[in-house]
Amino acid sequence: MNDPASLQSSIAIIGGGYAGINVAKALDEHAAVTLVEPKDAFVHNIATLRAVVRPEFLLRMFLPYDHLLARGRVVRDRAVRVDGRSVELASGTRLTPDIIVLATGSSYPFPAKSDTDSTRDALKQYRSAHEHLERARRVMLLGAGAVGLEFAGEFAAAWLDKEIVLVDQAEQILPGPYDQRLRDELNRQLRDLGVEQVMGSPLTGLPEIAAGQPGRFSVSTAAGTAVDADIWFRCYGIAPQTGYLAGDLLAARTPGGTCRSRRN
Repeated sequence: MNDPASLQSSIAIIGGGYAGINVAKALDEHAAVTLVEPKDAFVHNIATLRAVVRPEFLLRMFLPYDHLLARGRVVRDRAVRVDGRSVELASGTRLTPDIIVLATGSSYPFPAKSDTDSTRDALKQYRSAHEHLERARRVMLLGAGAVGLEFAGEFAAAWLDKEIVLVDQAEQILPGPYDQRLRDELNRQLRDLGVEQVMGSPLTGLPEIAAGQPGRFSVSTAAGTAVDADIWFRCYGIAPQTGYLAGDLLAARTPGGTCRSRRN
């Protein structure tokens, strides 16, 4: 096998999520790979919502990068400026690879995605959220898209005695280009689980209590429907992570934060 130092191409992969680790693994034998990621472990985001209600899943969610690459390296740092030719990291280090792969993905409100770089801090945060939920009688999920629906199902399966209310300004659950038969089936399941829906009107204001924190609150929709609960979670707000783009790459960034593909 080739020694990384002798390989012809050097590749910097920015972001160690699902895409980043797969690209890094695939190229590890063929190039000198540097994976840049601020977190100390890969986070299996698909398991996060279940881990809130079943903390025994937590230790399966965080997978250290120690043995990811046989030849390449993982640099625990954050890219602050990438212009297509070089990568500047928060530590002050500058990389000048032959190829740069952008794989920073997106952020999403806790708990669907962890918002801390430390596994130890993340474990504390998820366990704290579980403890708050155990004491809550009524839970409000703000957002009735895929995350809100999955979260409602996890709650209902774990705690039969809790009241769950889904709130969304959209007229129906799962907004977007989905087959109505899917919504009909999901609505049937939500009814069977006793999940309440408050749809078709936005809240006049968010609860004064922060998301994920315990405390009784009451809010109202613009249509005048009152909603009260003991805890709430934000189930909307995906945001592409491209704020570090600069130079020629900045021109490819859309107002929404995504990147336009290059077309010849």
